[in-house]
Order: sequence, then structure tokens, then C-alpha cells
Amino acid sequence: MRNTIILILLSITIICGCSHTAKVSEPAGKYSRKPITEVSESQLQADAMAIEAKMLVETGNNEKALATYTDLLNQHPDYDVAHYEIGSLYYSLGDVGLAIEHSKKACQLSPNNTWYKLQLAELYSITHQTDNLIKTRAEMVKLNPEKLEMRYELANAYTAAGKYRDAIKVFNDVEKIIGITEQVSMQKQKLWYAVGDSSMAFREIERLANTNPAENKYNSILANMSMEQRHYSDALKYYKRVAENSPDDEYIHVYLAEYYKKTGDSENAFRELKQAFQNPKLDIRSKRQILGTFYNSEEFYTSQSKYAFELAETLIQQDPDSASYSLFYGDILMRQKKYDRAANYLRHYIMQDSSDAEVWTALIHCDYALENDSLVLCDAARASRIFPTNTMFYYLQGLSLYRMKQPDEAIAILEKGLKNGFTNVYMEADYYQILAEILHEQSRNDESDAYYEKVLKIMPDDVGVMNNYAYSLAGRNAKLDKALQMSKYIVEKEPKNAYYLDTHAWVLYKMGNYKEAEKYILLAIKYSEKEENRTNFEHYVEILKAQGKRSEADFVSKKYLSTPQQ
Repeated sequence: MRNTIILILLSITIICGCSHTAKVSEPAGKYSRKPITEVSESQLQADAMAIEAKMLVETGNNEKALATYTDLLNQHPDYDVAHYEIGSLYYSLGDVGLAIEHSKKACQLSPNNTWYKLQLAELYSITHQTDNLIKTRAEMVKLNPEKLEMRYELANAYTAAGKYRDAIKVFNDVEKIIGITEQVSMQKQKLWYAVGDSSMAFREIERLANTNPAENKYNSILANMSMEQRHYSDALKYYKRVAENSPDDEYIHVYLAEYYKKTGDSENAFRELKQAFQNPKLDIRSKRQILGTFYNSEEFYTSQSKYAFELAETLIQQDPDSASYSLFYGDILMRQKKYDRAANYLRHYIMQDSSDAEVWTALIHCDYALENDSLVLCDAARASRIFPTNTMFYYLQGLSLYRMKQPDEAIAILEKGLKNGFTNVYMEADYYQILAEILHEQSRNDESDAYYEKVLKIMPDDVGVMNNYAYSLAGRNAKLDKALQMSKYIVEKEPKNAYYLDTHAWVLYKMGNYKEAEKYILLAIKYSEKEENRTNFEHYVEILKAQGKRSEADFVSKKYLSTPQQ
């Protein structure tokens, strides 16, 4: 009850101080304080209705408040406070149209009341009435020329309407009052860009930099803008100004490196980046990120590799025990095909963090490239224990065992891996292919053929698999029609591949088509490498003998195989 009485008294003070019959003086708050020169019965009645309506709003009875304000305005249509309050009430109820109508009326009745205009401006803003918003904001500036926030709001209104030059004029007026500041200059820069005048945008920051010569960020902005506009000599001037002001700035030499790279001076770019990397204020992680983006892949590993690798070595020396650097540098060495050194760094990383399957895969790739099947087998087995459902590591074990002439062990580990299934069709095809080849060598032909069929179901156009399958069938005189179909397809696809030509010739030979077989075996010899064509000549000799060309067969055998044919 006490709170209600206080609120009523406060409302009486506000309403009575805003009587529509009083003369307007300078605004002192939300409502103008006006001396009361005469109070009529009608005015007192109107004030009482206004108080009642205000109380109803405060207690949440908006519907009754609306009815009271409406009655009040029916009796006193020029009561400005009532128009303002009912406009606010309609706004809260979502009827923006009526809110604008009453707010406009309040402003007409009391044109010097800033609060009325503030409400009207807000309503124009949410309804996107940009011209009306600008007009109202401009009136507020005239009423309150000393209030900078009013000018900022007017500039924002011009900007929202796309009238960028008018917004710039407003900011110019602000600068006449407070001088050059970062807040205003940066806004003007954006506006000049919006009107397409980059030179004026540049000038705004230049004025800011001249006003604050020791502030490096403005010189940095000017340098970056100069780079964007390809004014490289200006860019260098501003970058050097930053370097002179703050020689230990952790990023200035990075910017200079980018400048020299952009202008084609690779050596100076490298020198500046190296100097940046020697700055202890630039943390290790940032240095690695900078190096990773400074050179693209082609530059890193070819055209700029001498610089990139030296910078990488600089970083690894600064933090030799870092696991992340071990991985980073290991990757670099791998790409340089320095697999032995790469493997050392990858192992160092794994000792600290063994949870990344891709790192294990990279390590085993190094082992494989070094042709060290024992290490492949060992590392792949370790990886399988950590990642027991990763089929790749079983495949790598099987491959190494196969190369080590341990086919039974290879088959066992590959079949174990098969139980995990596949998420990658290429890995599935590789799995079936190696099993097919191992089983073929063990004369388990039905199983071998089944795996070859599985591969071709996944990759029906794989000529390498077709070649191996066709050769396997020809070697045991099985399904020769199918073998011919595949071998004919692969030589049509790759007519200069010696291996495929040899397979096709051998299939034709097995089918008794010796003349065609001789034609293709001669093509195989023509396109084969000399150190790899012994099998071609062996097949040639057999094809000649099948045609009764004994002397020619002996000649070829003596010349190319060094043993006479029996």
C-alpha cells in the first residue's frame, strides 16, 4: 500500500508538471517542467485521468489504461503527455501504427521535447521509415547540439539509408567539436569505402596517424591499405615506420616478410620471417601457424623449399621436445622423401601421444618406403593393438608378411582384419586383391578367383586386377574365354603397356591362337624395359615353338635367355 501511495504522488508530480496549458521552458528531463499559471477544474480532471491511466499501466492493467487514455484524449485532444503515453502503450502492445500516430501528435504539440522525438525515432527505426527517421534525428540534433550521441544517431540513420556522404558530413561536424578521434575516423573510413573513394578512406587513417605519430596500429593499417591498392613503396614506408617505433614488435617482421614476398623478393622475405621467428615475444604456436600459411604447398616443397625448410629447422631447434613440432617436421621430411629422419620424428611424437591413427599410418609409410618389412610388421602390429578395429593396420601386416615370404601368416592376419569390415571401398578392394594373389600362389584357385571377382565387383574397370586375374586363369588353362575377355579389354585401354600385352599374348597362346599371340608378344617386347622383359622372351620362345619355329626359338633363347631351348 505504501509503495502505491508513493507511486501516486510521484505520478501527480510528473503529470502536474506537464500540464498541457502551461508554457514550455527548457527540457530538464523526460517531461518539461512548466510553471503553473492557472489551474482550471477541467485541467485538474484531465490530470487525474492521466494519473489514473498511468497507475493502471504500472499495475499491468493495460486494457483499462488504454480506455482511460482514450477517454482523456476525447475530452482533451491536445494533451501532449497523454499522446506520448498512449503511444508508448500502443508500442508495448504491438500496434506500431497507432503508436506512431500518437507519438507524432505529441511531438507536434510539444516540438521541443526530446523524449517525445526519441520515442518517435525508435518507432521510425523499427518500421524502416528512413526519411522520417533522418528528419526526426536531425531535429533532435538541433534541439541538443551539445549532445554527441544525437549526432552519432543521425549519422547512423544516414548510413542505414545508404546516404553515406551525409553521414560523413555529420561526422565532420563531430570532429569540429572534439577533434580527430579513432572512433570517428574509422567510421569515416568505412563510409568512404562505401562510396567507392579509397583515396579518401586512406586519407582518414593518414590524418589519424599524423595526429598520433607514435601509435603503430594506424601505420599498420595504412601499410595494409597500401598493399591492397598495390602502392608498394608507400606500404614499405609505413611498415618501416612501425619497425622504427617498435623494433621488438612481434609482428612487424612478419608483415615485412609478406611485403617482400608480394613484391617478388624471396630472399628478403625469408630474412624478415627468420628475424620474426627469433623474437621470443612471438609464441611457438603462432610461428608454426605463420610458417604453415606463408608458403603454399608448391612453394614449401619446391620453389621456396630451401627457405621453408631452414625456417622449419629454426623452429624445431627452439622447441626440440615439442610433440607438435615433431609431427610438423616429420611431415616436412616425409615430403622431402627423407624417410629415415621422418620416421625418427614421428616416433618421437608417438612416444608422447600414440592416439592418432594417421600418425601411425605415416610412420608405417616411412617404413615401407625404406623397404623395411620387419619395421612395417612391428609398427603395424603395435598400431593394431591400439586401434583394434582399424582394418588398415591388419592389411599392412599382411602385406609385409607376404613380402617376407610368409603367406600362411599373411592370410591369417588378413582374415582377422576382414572381421572388422570396411568403411573405405578402396581398402576393401586392396584387401581382396592381395588375398587373391597370395591364394593363387598357394594354388587355392577357387578361393583366389572368388576374391578377384569381389574386387571387380567393387572396381569393375580396374585393369590391373583384370590383368592379374587373366594371367592367373591362363596359367592353369581355366576359364580362358573369361581370361580373353579381360585381357582384350585391358590392351584396348592401354595398348602400350608391356605387362598387359604379355598377358594377352599368353592367353591367346593358351587358346591356340599362336599367330595373334606372336603379334602381341612382339608388342610387349617392344614396349617393355630391357631389364624387365625376360618373361616376355620366355613366352615368345614358347609361342615360336608352338608354331614349329624351332630355329627361331633357339636363336631367341640363346640371345636373350642365355640357355638353349630343349
